[in-house]
Amino acid sequence: MTQATTAQSQTSYGRVASALRDRILAGQLEPGEQLPTEEAMCHEYDVSRITIRRALQILTEERLIYRRQGSGSFINDRPTRRIPLLQVGFSQSISQHAPELTRQVLRLARRRAGQKVAQLLDLSPDDRVMHARRLDLLGGTPVAYDDLFIPEDFCDQLDLADLETVAFSQHWAQVQSFTPSHLHQQIEAINASATQARILALKPRTALLKTREIIVDNGGTPAGLFVTYYHGRTFHLAATCRASFGGSA
Repeated sequence: MTQATTAQSQTSYGRVASALRDRILAGQLEPGEQLPTEEAMCHEYDVSRITIRRALQILTEERLIYRRQGSGSFINDRPTRRIPLLQVGFSQSISQHAPELTRQVLRLARRRAGQKVAQLLDLSPDDRVMHARRLDLLGGTPVAYDDLFIPEDFCDQLDLADLETVAFSQHWAQVQSFTPSHLHQQIEAINASATQARILALKPRTALLKTREIIVDNGGTPAGLFVTYYHGRTFHLAATCRASFGGSA
């Protein structure tokens, strides 16, 4: 198992967000309670006001607090940590909101692509792929897992330690010396099957968020397929889109 080593663990705003998050989840700050002023927290944590505001933004995105214009920041009525899956991608979302997340490989094998995977990755069913199943944990509790399928040309330099890297996509591209161009993503809400519930230690039919991503290199070749299942009470989607008012609302 590999501990996530991310940018947030080295930042002042990450440390402030972590300290406040721990106090909220431990019940040291009551629902509806107002947080100290930004000025007071600057003195308490010996950081700048910009750092405090960035930390508060992280906690707002996690739905632990809400901010009232002109009044300050308050603890939500039911403060339950919700990690946003940001438009910038999983790795950056985790670096900002859950740097303590760890990952372990449950399964690793080389196998035939098979009909379904071959179709998605533009392969022959008999072509070989790496199949890995990886489990993500927070404080020892399973919160997500994925099945990844990578063609041989894009995995011949990977080992177990590489697959346990939380910021995998960037690391993978560096190890395999390729340049990702874009991805095709599909998102849906599902109820956990018996297998999915067992892996995530949940009851069957618990709400999950499922994503399917196909990474494509700059030559237009599919480099990998990632199918991920997120605990619906731990993660939520968050994106910023450019508004267009040219058509019907």
